[in-house]
Amino acid sequence: MRSCCPACCCGCSFLRWYARRPASSQTSPATSTISAAGSTTLTHLEHRYHLQQRLNRWIEGLPGHAGGEALAFSRRFLGAVTSTMLVVVLTVYFMLDLPRLLDAVVTLAPRHRRDRVANALVVVSDKVGSYMLGNIAISAIAGTAAFIVMAILGIPFALPLAVFVALTDLIPMIGATIGATIGATIGATVCVDHGEHV
Repeated sequence: MRSCCPACCCGCSFLRWYARRPASSQTSPATSTISAAGSTTLTHLEHRYHLQQRLNRWIEGLPGHAGGEALAFSRRFLGAVTSTMLVVVLTVYFMLDLPRLLDAVVTLAPRHRRDRVANALVVVSDKVGSYMLGNIAISAIAGTAAFIVMAILGIPFALPLAVFVALTDLIPMIGATIGATIGATIGATVCVDHGEHV
């Protein structure tokens, strides 16, 4: 079934209603002729393309379509919120319970190797933790620097772009390049002198 433009259907329905309304007693013969011709044309279009039926079907399906879109958006939104909360809760849990978890992993090793495994786990934990803290600090610096530069240049949406740069900087090797490229591309579309889009 071909979809019909809602604006076209509404316009045709209005014209059809306007053409069918009773003519006033003060209309001239020319106006009556034009009105009759318009009514005939609209009636012909209605019979040929079934505009009234299409408009009725579209209006009947509108609440269901809008409800489906709202439901899909709520599912995506709640899914994102749930995922974020899960990551935050697990991160806090693992940070607070890390010593006990390391002790549990050490008990899985044979008795004569537990000291070496414990030392290795401590070194790995320290190095990975230091790397993550350093990476987060560098990302925060990159986001702050990007925000300052974009605010000075008058680029719109400087704060969301700076947050995007900071988040992409967390990706090893290519993250900073991705964030800087997207920020520079958006900045290039803005006229710095007038603050208008090119």
